[in-house]
This record gives sequence, structure tokens and C-alpha cells, in this order.
Amino acid sequence: MKRTALIIALLLLYPALSESQILPKEGARLNYRLIGFAPPLMPKATSCKIEIARDSITNEDIFKKNIILTYANKTNKIIGEVPDFGKQYTWRAVYKLNEKKLIYSELHHFSTNYIPEIDTGLTRLRIIKSSEKYEKGYVFIDGVRVMYDMKGKPVWFLPPIEGNNSLTARDMKLTNRGTITFLIEGYGLYEVNYDGDIIWKKTQKVAATDDEIEHYLYELTRLKNGHYMVMSSEFAWWDTMSYRPDHKQYLDSLKNVSVAYQELQKTQFGTVLEYDEHGELVWGWKSADYFKESDLVNYKKPNRSKPMEVHENAFYFDEAKKELYIGFQNISRIVKIKYPGGSILNTYGEQYRPGIPESGNGVFCNQQNMEPDGAGNLLVFNTNNCKVDSSPIVMVLKEPTREGESLQSVWEYEFPIRQITKDFTNGADPRIHFHNKLKNLGGTVTRLPERAVFASVCSLYSYAFIVNYNKELQWCAVSERLDPDEKVWGQTLQYNASVIPDPKEVEKLIWDMEIKK
Repeated sequence: MKRTALIIALLLLYPALSESQILPKEGARLNYRLIGFAPPLMPKATSCKIEIARDSITNEDIFKKNIILTYANKTNKIIGEVPDFGKQYTWRAVYKLNEKKLIYSELHHFSTNYIPEIDTGLTRLRIIKSSEKYEKGYVFIDGVRVMYDMKGKPVWFLPPIEGNNSLTARDMKLTNRGTITFLIEGYGLYEVNYDGDIIWKKTQKVAATDDEIEHYLYELTRLKNGHYMVMSSEFAWWDTMSYRPDHKQYLDSLKNVSVAYQELQKTQFGTVLEYDEHGELVWGWKSADYFKESDLVNYKKPNRSKPMEVHENAFYFDEAKKELYIGFQNISRIVKIKYPGGSILNTYGEQYRPGIPESGNGVFCNQQNMEPDGAGNLLVFNTNNCKVDSSPIVMVLKEPTREGESLQSVWEYEFPIRQITKDFTNGADPRIHFHNKLKNLGGTVTRLPERAVFASVCSLYSYAFIVNYNKELQWCAVSERLDPDEKVWGQTLQYNASVIPDPKEVEKLIWDMEIKK
């Protein structure tokens, strides 16, 4: 009698419990297949099971005949994966009170949304080399706005941003609080939760002149203090003959405009900006101020028809040491500065001297992403463009500890990009051969535990790979899109790929849904 009374009491209690937060919400349209199920907490339950059926079903007998998946846990928080995007699903919770007593929740309903980028018949992450070691990880491909598992299956996509589905995201990655950040060039900076809700944004200002515009580029990072650091650009006057403090007056004094623009030109320089949680600028560093007082005044190009472009395209902020690394691809230089003072701690790359032509620094060429490894070394993605028919190189460089020392390469891995392209395309796509004639446009590098590195190669190659310090390729994939007219696969446009090696980080992303705008 007591047991029967308890069951009846719990059944009567369930409608009240159902009013609490249930995930997914009834009728939700989800931008992911990897789902956090959270039915109401049931008192006295020793475990909980989730049953899932295809389609939207209201009859329990029909539901029971169409169950396709079950997931169980000791608590009422369960992560499960449904098979398809663009489908409807029905689910319920089954609570276990003891060996014989079960309580069934009411039926709940949700659907998964669809965009062409998650249709593997149109866009895919093709796995070239799989890995059991990393099979539980995930990877973001920013050019298609999709998160994949390491088997190449799309599990999440970024919904339209403010109603616009045509915007291209860059530098999509997980933050330290279980959210996702990215930037949209010419548009703004964004942080979203798993549902794609915008919880922080900084819209790019529209200005009347190039001098005033904020043009966000390449990288956005959420810092541990809750601030956001981003790369931007500014236009500044650059004297190609020698730097003049009175450049504007000097320009006005020149009657011959063609002569003026041979000697004094406006060019794009990089900045690194820090915004607080309210979107207010709290710190910044301008490369133009540094370069105008540096050895770059000695840099001479044979053809002065174009202004100097240092092309600042990467940064890494070591928050523990308060040191900021900034990369300048076009002059093959990395500058290390002290935060927040901005003093120069070191420069890595060629030093320019009067009358001496550019010769290269002999260590890296047109590098992009960099990251300290915590052991006095610097990981660098070296595009290696100074060599003919080159492949990109991931490098570990020992940073100097005494004055007069220079960077020393202690480990290198040359990614066999052309051989892999040849082996795994069978020459089917003529665009692949065109790509081979291009320079390596850039890439990213991130250290992993157990002496391994994750790296990605930018468009137009669009590879991502993991290699260990024994130079063994552990995992490799390429992001591709089908050409509907030619019926052939070619690489997608991609800037950065980022990896999530620990599935617990994705669990945090799924459950931290209380983070709202």
C-alpha cells in the first residue's frame, strides 16, 4: 500500500514538475544534433532514461513502436545525439524508482533545423586519416560555420546572425566559459551560446573616413577577465623615403601629386584592441606607432607604386605572463610586447638596414598564427612561401633568453600538402591543380596535450590536421563543397579551424545555457 501511495503521489506531482525548465523546450527548433536532455528532476528516482523516436508523435503506443534511441544516466541531465538535421523528433523520460517501478513522462517534441552547409551531399569534412585517440573531439570550420566530430559528421551549426545567413564567420572557437566567439569582417564581433543566441556583440562603427573606421580582422579572443581582444586595422601615412613627423604639411606643400604619392602614401597598419564586457575600449596597441620609429623605415621595395603593407594578421596574448605576440606576415616578423605598457620585449624576423635589400630572416617566411607552448618555445605556422613549390611548416622555436641570442628551431613538421592533395583527389577537380600554383595563404597552430599539435591550412587548401612530436600524422581532414555544375568537389573557403580535444568542454557548452544576452 505504501509503495502504491508513493507511486500515485509521484504521478500527481509530475505535472507540477513539468512546469520547471525542460530541455529541449517543447517545440524547439535546434541548430544541433548533439542535445542536452533535461527532464524535470524526479524525487526518489535512482536513474533516468531518455527514449527518442522519429517524427512528431502524440500517441504513446505509436511512440513505443518507433523508438530509435535510448540514453541513460543517474541524473536527469543526459546528452544524446539524434541522427539527422532537418527532422522532427519525439522524446520522453523514464524514471526508475526501484527494480520494478518505472514512471514515464509525457511526450515532448523538437525538431532539428537545416542549412545547406550541414548537408554532407553538398558540403563535407572529408576525413583523410582517422584517429581513435582523438575520436571523441570536435573541430570548428569557420568558413562553413559548422562544428564537426572527428569522424566528419556535422553536429552543430551557427544560425543566421541577426537574420542574415550570408555572413562569413572567422576564427570560430570555444571560450573559457563555455561559449563560442567569432568575428565577421566588416560587420562586428560576436559571442553566442550553444543555441546561437547572441550574448555579447560589438558592432563595427561606420565612419566617414578610413582614419576613423574600426575594421575587425582575423582573430577574436575572450580573455579570462571577461574582456575581448581583437585585431583591427587603421590607415596611416607612410613616408616611403624617410618618415616625416610633419607628413600632412609636407604632402600639402608638394604641388606635384604624383611625386607626393611616391614619397608619402597612406597604408593599412594593424592594431590590437581590448574591449570590456560593455563593449567599451579599455586598451589598444598601434603597430603604425611602432613601425615609424623602427628599422622598417629602411625597408625598400623595388616597386614603390604600392604602399608598404606589413599585413598584421595574428596575435596571441599570454595572460599569465602579460605578454602579447603579434605577427606581421608580409615582412616575416613577430613582435613581442609587454602588456599593458606596450614596450617592445623582442622582435623575431629580419632587421632592415639602410641600402641593404630584403633577404629574409632564415627561420620563417610569411608566417601566420603563433602560440607559446609554456616551456620557453614558440609554436609558429610558417607558410614557407619564400621557397618554390613549398609546403607549410609547423615549427617549434626556442625563444632567446639572453641578449644577442636569436630564435632557434628545435622541431619542424612539413605538412605534405601537395602530395596529400594529389593522393586524395585523383586529379578529379581542375581547381585543385590551380590551387597548387598558389602560395600557401596561411594557417593556425594550437598545442595539444601529450606533445602534439593541431594545425589548419587556410583557403584555398582548407586542411586541418593533428601531428605528434614524432612527426606522425595522427588525424587529417579537408573541408569541401560540391560544384553542382561540374559535379566535382573542391575546397571550401576557410580561414581558421579550431579543435576541441576534450569532450567535457562540449558538455560545458551544452549545459551552460543559462548564459544569456
